[in-house]
Amino acid sequence: MQKNIELPFILGMPARYIQGYGVLDQLGIELSAMGGRPFLLIDRYIWGQYKEELTPMLEKETPQYEICVFEGECCHEEIHRTATLSREKLCNVIVGIGGGKTLDTAKAISHKLKKPLAMVPTTASNDAPTSRLVVVYTPQGKLEEVIALAANPQLVLVDTKVIAAAPVRFLVAGIGDALTTKFEAEQCALAGYPSSMNGRQTCAALSLSNLCYEILRTDGLKAKQAVQQKLVTPAVDRVIEANILLSGSGFENGGLSVAHALTRGLSALPELHDALHGEEVAYGLLVQFVLENRSASFMQDMKQFYRNIGLPLNLPDLGLEDPQDHHFRTIAHHTCVSPQSHVYKLTVPVNERIMTDALRMVDTMDGEDA
Repeated sequence: MQKNIELPFILGMPARYIQGYGVLDQLGIELSAMGGRPFLLIDRYIWGQYKEELTPMLEKETPQYEICVFEGECCHEEIHRTATLSREKLCNVIVGIGGGKTLDTAKAISHKLKKPLAMVPTTASNDAPTSRLVVVYTPQGKLEEVIALAANPQLVLVDTKVIAAAPVRFLVAGIGDALTTKFEAEQCALAGYPSSMNGRQTCAALSLSNLCYEILRTDGLKAKQAVQQKLVTPAVDRVIEANILLSGSGFENGGLSVAHALTRGLSALPELHDALHGEEVAYGLLVQFVLENRSASFMQDMKQFYRNIGLPLNLPDLGLEDPQDHHFRTIAHHTCVSPQSHVYKLTVPVNERIMTDALRMVDTMDGEDA
């Protein structure tokens, strides 16, 4: 795994980011400016909820649009199916509307067909919308590979009204995903490893990562409480921006470490397939803190924040009711097996045995200071 020696500083971000209450109404105008024959890959539920709102706006601004309902997994089979349809319909702009896997599939179509890309997240559950990375799974839900696009999306449009209408679990998961940004970027920078852009971390990237963390700690609980009532307050605005823009730009330009590396190991357990990405990496961050040998006071503070927000503190919280030694070993093996794993982007040594013990430690420490 190559370190930062002689690599340039690189900063990559979406070309245009729009966030606001009701901005979904602007989608047709934005797509018309991008090319005007869009292929919209959309979650089935979202299409049912917003069809009456989207249809007249699209027919007015981009009458040659094509709707394709996402089948539920970002896998090579779904990517092939949807890309084939887009090609047959002669579409020249790819649009993803929905959650992380819908957006990642839209990215993969854009990559395959070399077409402009627009992202319209309907939850703030992860930082996928702004990034150029695509996480591909098997049809059974096991993480298979990560694909990198040539550039970030041309447009990211975030309607805070839509985000606040989604179940609050999604916002909380997004907080979990965004929470890792600062700590993974710091480890990569301190250990001398490149960012996901394959360059050195700019001051801007590290500043975005720190700002992301500050917003979550200041406004995270207030935003959760507001979204529980389907309200959009200033705290909600700030946390949505942190979950999507700051976290997305921060992780991609800062780098990934243990917290995200563990998603490969966690996805190897069928019992955890219902866990959201942000829930998995929030748990992974606790494992990273154990490996970093963080102080007891730091751990207590972070665990209290997890409890307040509702993030998982152990494997039972993720869905594995009775973790056994073979579960810990399986997670550790699949996390560490590749020499290119992000797990090695750390200031301290790690291997399968060390990882297994760190996993065991996290699952025994909840409640000791409660």
